[in-house]
Amino acid sequence: VPEAKKQQWTILRSIGLSCIVGVVAFFLYYGFLETRINTPLSYPKVIVTTGLEDPSRYWGTYRPGLYFGTSVRHPLSPGTGLMWFTNGHY
Repeated sequence: VPEAKKQQWTILRSIGLSCIVGVVAFFLYYGFLETRINTPLSYPKVIVTTGLEDPSRYWGTYRPGLYFGTSVRHPLSPGTGLMWFTNGHY
C-alpha cells in the first residue's frame, strides 16, 4: 500500500508542477505581448476601395494556374478560361 500512495503523490506532484509552469508561461507571454507597440501608419491609404466597390476592378484575371482566365469577384460567379497544348504533350 505505501508504494501505491508514493506513486499517487508522484503523479499529483508532476501534474501540479505542470500546471504551475503553464500558468507562469502564460503570464510571461502575456507580459511580452504588452511590451509590443502597434503604431498605426499616419500616411494616406494606398487602396481606398476594394474590388466589389470599384466597378473598374470587378472583372480580372483572378484564376491562377491558367494561361488566361477571368472571373468576377463574387463567390457564385462563373469562371472562364483559355488553355492550349500541342499534340504529343497531353
